Amino acid sequence: MDGIDTLKREALLTRNAKILAARREYSAALKEIKALQLKLGLKPMGRPRKIIASDYSGLKATPVACEVLREGKALTIVELTIEVQRRGCRSLDDPRAVAHAIRSGLQHYAREFRKDRIARGGGGFLRC
Repeated sequence: MDGIDTLKREALLTRNAKILAARREYSAALKEIKALQLKLGLKPMGRPRKIIASDYSGLKATPVACEVLREGKALTIVELTIEVQRRGCRSLDDPRAVAHAIRSGLQHYAREFRKDRIARGGGGFLRC
């Protein structure tokens, strides 16, 4: 090993030591800031909350679908999904996932809602 390799190795060790010291200093500063934040009672920063579009945004898809069906019009699953999402329930979700949730959830309301005799495009539901 010649002198140049020794100098490079020493420079690398010095650099790594300075980086480690800077990381420790940064971590200590963050801990102090967090302690001050807790002491002052400030709210911790995080993701901003989603803007609530309507009263239906906090509900599950099935109760909203039941409410839509209780209005008295026969709808297919596709039409029902579109109406539920238009009202603000799971409006940013994939429509297929919402349709699946509605379809599986309406099984619990089999006495209240039944399929049309025509079964419009995959099952229109009527209020009994």
